[in-house]
Amino acid sequence: MESGGLILEFNSEYGIDIDEIQSQQNKAFNRKLKEKAIKSKSIFERNLTISEKLEKLRSEAESYFIKDDIKPTERIIHLRSYARKINLSIRDDELRKHIWNARKRSKGEASYFTCDDEVKIEEDNFLWENIILKNDNNLLTAKPKVGKTTLIIEMIGRWAKGEREFLGKKLIGSCPDIIIIGTDMPNNRWYKLLAKFGLAFINKNNKYQLNKKIKALFTLQRPLHLDEQGLEMISELTCKFPECLILLDCYQKCLPRGIQENSNQFSEPLEDFQEVTAVNKTTNIIIHHSGHRNSSSAIDSSRGHTSLPAAVSQCLDMKFLKYEEYSHDKRILLSGEGRSKSIKILIEQKDNGFELKGSYEEIIAKENLIKKLNNCTERQKEVYEFVNEYSINQTPISYKNVAPIIKGAEDKNRQARRTLEQLVNLKLLKVQKKENGNFYWIN
Repeated sequence: MESGGLILEFNSEYGIDIDEIQSQQNKAFNRKLKEKAIKSKSIFERNLTISEKLEKLRSEAESYFIKDDIKPTERIIHLRSYARKINLSIRDDELRKHIWNARKRSKGEASYFTCDDEVKIEEDNFLWENIILKNDNNLLTAKPKVGKTTLIIEMIGRWAKGEREFLGKKLIGSCPDIIIIGTDMPNNRWYKLLAKFGLAFINKNNKYQLNKKIKALFTLQRPLHLDEQGLEMISELTCKFPECLILLDCYQKCLPRGIQENSNQFSEPLEDFQEVTAVNKTTNIIIHHSGHRNSSSAIDSSRGHTSLPAAVSQCLDMKFLKYEEYSHDKRILLSGEGRSKSIKILIEQKDNGFELKGSYEEIIAKENLIKKLNNCTERQKEVYEFVNEYSINQTPISYKNVAPIIKGAEDKNRQARRTLEQLVNLKLLKVQKKENGNFYWIN
């Protein structure tokens, strides 16, 4: 203490400021640390151009698919750290794209085609005839409780059992491996639904187990979202099970936080999902809720921003045919539009699954015919049925053939011709004029 006092007294006597000396020493020390840090950096980290840094970043990303010591979910963390090391400022979404592109290159895929490439193109290749496009993206929309999830699970279940047709449409090839991203429903609902169609079973311990065709199932209890970590998980699964079928149910529940339905960013997670899965040629079925408006188009029926249906190749829609008019009518119209042939079929859900009710066009035509006939007179009905019997054999008839069945008319020929013309005006019959100038009628 005395020596300290003497020093303070000495310093005060000779006008020396200890605090100022200490401050200068600290500044000198920090300056030396900065100089040492700068010297410790390699020359390429300080002098490389942006293009050269990006090339090094690409090489670093490619190395992650060679090394076994980096987990898939940690790749972006390592790449982010490397970007900082080389003083490259880059966003996470750009880093993610570098990782995805590195994955493609690791599989030997070039980023573009040249005149030396020979490419085989298949015409609208389906897994489920005219409904589910193979190695492509299919969007299935419907209002809640119409049965969209059940329809797809039943189709997969029948296919996995070896059946070659479902609802009148062929199941093409062998049933692929299945990945279900079912964040929308809890375990008990998923396992019961899967067990109903043979895709899960109760084992000897009285617990549910998945059929071997189901390679991965994500549920409300074990969810997966289309965020950075989820996309990496999907990528790894599709690498392990290439050309698999992925059921994503439903799109809204799998979105990362902050994505609004009315925003043009609504489809971005789906586009990321497509980019991740395309490299392994998966078939994707994305289930989504339909909007409040009633639309006859499968493309226009999906809820949210229009960028969502625009991002897929096949749009499918399910709606009750006449539920608003007749609540007892449980028939469902399954329609499809996109880059393939449009389709409309009528189906109905029973306790044991879906049943085909027939072609939409045929059934609607038959119902319209019944409505028209109900508004006809008895004479018109009799003439229509008479002509219809001839039409079965594609035989047109004249009014003279019809005259004998006309009742209560003095001039039967004239009344027969008048009735036939009335049925033509009602669009129930067609009239033909032959070379001899005579008219004939046919259904």
